Amino acid sequence: MAGDGYSWPVGGQAHLFVLEQLARTPLDAGEVILVAPTRYSFPVGMLPEWMGGYYREEEWRIDLRALCARARIRFIEDRIAAIDARQSRARFVSGATLAYGVVSLELEGETDVSSLAACGNRLLALRPSTDFCAGWQQLVTRAQRGTLSRIVVIGEGRHAVELAFAAQKKLGPFGVETVLISGEAGLLSGYPEGVRRRIQRLLRTAGIKWIREDAVGSSAGVFLGSGRHLAADTVLAATNVRPPHWLRQSGLDLDPAGFVLVDSSHRSVSHPNVFCVGETCTPAGGRLPGADIHAARTGSFLAHNLRAALCGEPLRMVQPRAWTLSLLSCGPGYAVAAWGPLHFEGRLAWKWKETLDRSFIARFSFGSLLPAFPCPRA
Repeated sequence: MAGDGYSWPVGGQAHLFVLEQLARTPLDAGEVILVAPTRYSFPVGMLPEWMGGYYREEEWRIDLRALCARARIRFIEDRIAAIDARQSRARFVSGATLAYGVVSLELEGETDVSSLAACGNRLLALRPSTDFCAGWQQLVTRAQRGTLSRIVVIGEGRHAVELAFAAQKKLGPFGVETVLISGEAGLLSGYPEGVRRRIQRLLRTAGIKWIREDAVGSSAGVFLGSGRHLAADTVLAATNVRPPHWLRQSGLDLDPAGFVLVDSSHRSVSHPNVFCVGETCTPAGGRLPGADIHAARTGSFLAHNLRAALCGEPLRMVQPRAWTLSLLSCGPGYAVAAWGPLHFEGRLAWKWKETLDRSFIARFSFGSLLPAFPCPRA
């Protein structure tokens, strides 16, 4: 790759906005490369509806290869294995290496399952998402065959809540019990108390048992903080996110937990030719809860800053909004909407979510960005 170009080791949601801008206004010089582990990107916000059977796979995926062709960007399907920030070089799982001038990282974190490791093959973690989707389809097949009786969801945040509702919606009709274990801290820290009360009531209405105890894994389920053992056929982990282990050897400045330290422009504090967005970075002012919620806003700033970094122009600071819209799926057809202290629930909230989700997919669909450009060289 040309020295004044840049690559993306992961094609995440914020980078879709960069792709869009490059499709409309290509760079004058330098080669642009998108590196992603799969051809398709799946917005995480639509995962619960897919799990519940509302969306088919082709309805919630974005074709990165097609978008790259339209933006005259080279696409490489591979997974990052290491970065040497000192040498400005990335290495991939395939063994290939790539030098970069400027690199922008939007990495998928890993689910921290250290307390659940004893579950063995009963454990299904939310991340990596490709493994989760494949595992979920196997669970649906087992439920249909009558070989699944109870699943336990571990986690206190939005993703854990949505997984529990989706699992109950899809697997409940086959006699599968869904249990949500949040830990002693309770559910949805950071959300208004009214939202937490709504979710607790909706869990009861859906027939989902909520246990407010800590849990550790066992070979047959989980041990609760009270000492009681809860048997489970499968344990779905939606616990805290941890960064990829290889970041420790990257040479980038990290916070104590291993997340990339970035300034208010989302540029590495130690290496000015490295940008990082999403759930594996710590921006000025601290990490943002639910980083995927901020992807669209961050993406518009990132699109400007990457171009500015290549052209030697001033960068813009990303200013997160104090209030962000959160739409929690409670199974296809029902949702809870929250914006700051304001919240409501019902089919209208879910319709709002569906409209935003479908609009996002349509925005980055194959035919949405300008007439097709010639396909770049491989």
